[in-house]
Amino acid sequence: MRRKKANESTPLLFSELPFQTYEEVILHPAFRRKTVVLLGAHGVGRRTLRRSLVQSRPDLFANTVSHTTRKPEPYEIDGVHFYFVQKEEMASDILNKEFLEYGTRKNILFGTRLDSVRKVMSSGRLPVLDVEPKALRILRSAEFAPFVIFIAPPCLSLLIRDSMHETMNSALAKLNKESEIMEYVYRPYIDKVVVHQNVDDSIQEIIDFITETQESKQWVPISWVF
Repeated sequence: MRRKKANESTPLLFSELPFQTYEEVILHPAFRRKTVVLLGAHGVGRRTLRRSLVQSRPDLFANTVSHTTRKPEPYEIDGVHFYFVQKEEMASDILNKEFLEYGTRKNILFGTRLDSVRKVMSSGRLPVLDVEPKALRILRSAEFAPFVIFIAPPCLSLLIRDSMHETMNSALAKLNKESEIMEYVYRPYIDKVVVHQNVDDSIQEIIDFITETQESKQWVPISWVF
């Protein structure tokens, strides 16, 4: 058994994290994780990777179905595309902490209910979640035991080399900087860093890591085991 903690030189942002930065861990044989979390800066490609991951291995991975208070389109099926609910019902469930995360767009609520995550888990597959880092407060628990995979952009020089537009270069520099900060801050919780250059290679790297790790000894929080 050993203890794992954040680097003492970590910026002040670490003190704002809503979960422990110091925990006991234990080496456990063939520990089975229960969810996959894709962490990364906005614009790095997490959503595309999530969809591709599920499409490539539907036997192993699945998406959760989100809830929303908007009206369904004619082609949409309740429980397949979204769960369509009343605003009062969803607001009540949010207050009761039944949502992993949620947001509002044009006065319409969207969110991922914890039961949607549990439903995928009960099917024997791993829910793939591209969530904000604060969702780790809930997910880093014995119930959800996540693989946390950080999606990083290629090095800035390669990004700029492939872009000739000044505005695009500025956006890429911002993406690179945000990624560096996020990776540094959340490093104690990250199981794998994938430098995302193309979808096929990134997907294969994630699949290889998960399938190999599931069958290997792992250092995991002791609270996940006992």
